Amino acid sequence: MMEGLYSTAFTFYQGGKYDEAEALFIHLTQKAPKDVRFWMGLGATHQMKSAYWLAIKAYAQAAQLKSHAEPYVFSAECFWLDQQPKRAYLALQEAKKRIEPDSPLQQRLVVYQKTWFNECEVEHAKPD
Repeated sequence: MMEGLYSTAFTFYQGGKYDEAEALFIHLTQKAPKDVRFWMGLGATHQMKSAYWLAIKAYAQAAQLKSHAEPYVFSAECFWLDQQPKRAYLALQEAKKRIEPDSPLQQRLVVYQKTWFNECEVEHAKPD
C-alpha cells in the first residue's frame, strides 16, 4: 500500500500536480516517518511550490534519518532561492562532507560553488 501511494505521489510530482503530491507525501511521512524517500519527496514538492522553509524542514528530517549529501544540496538550493547565501554556503559545505565520489550530485556541487560563490563573494557568504 505504501509503495503504491509513493508511486502515485511521485507521478503527481513529475506531472506538476504539486498540491496532490504534497497531500500524499504528508500522509506518507505521517504513516512511515522513518522512510527517507517520503521526506525527500515532500521537500522536493515544497521546493517546487516555492515553500522553501517547508522544503528545508523536510530535507532536514531526511538528513537526520540518513547521512548523505542529497538533502543538503537541495537545502542549499532552497536557501539560495530564498536569498540566504550564508546558509546556502553552509549547506553546500555539509553536502561536500557527505558526498560519494561517484555521485551524480558531485557535478551539481561544483557548478553551484562556481556560479553562486566566486572567490570574492565566498568571503561575504561565509558566516561570521
